[in-house]
Amino acid sequence: MVVVGFILYNSTRTGEQSAEISQGVTEDVAQVVIPNFDKLEPPVQEQKIDLLHGIIRNLAHSIEFMAFAFFLTLLLATFPFQYGRYAIPFVLALLGSFIFALADETLQGAFAGRGTSMGDVGMDMLGAICGILGAIFIDFIFCRIFGKAKRKGSATNRD
Repeated sequence: MVVVGFILYNSTRTGEQSAEISQGVTEDVAQVVIPNFDKLEPPVQEQKIDLLHGIIRNLAHSIEFMAFAFFLTLLLATFPFQYGRYAIPFVLALLGSFIFALADETLQGAFAGRGTSMGDVGMDMLGAICGILGAIFIDFIFCRIFGKAKRKGSATNRD
């Protein structure tokens, strides 16, 4: 629920608020990833920030939906679906992420200075796919480790 709240919070910011937040994050990232950023002339700093800004905004979309899809997939993987442990959770998490991404963009378009973008939905879905695959991988590894430990413990108890 926290991830959903965070995504909706970001969607309900005005265009000015959103730009201010993303500009601040971009400046912080520039301080870390660009060598000697503090020593660059202000026009060069602005140029570097402008280059990073689009990348940071796209990454933000992907990371938000990566987290959303990750937790949704883990939740869905707990249900005993008839057609395999991961096939149905994968499809449902992908569908749920797509519907949420569309709803998020629609909501975002209702606020001053904001618009909707299918490119943002695409970045959301790229993040969602990564989150789904990450959740499936972690669940698979977790089940392998603890599944074997449980079976070994059961065999020992029978002896």
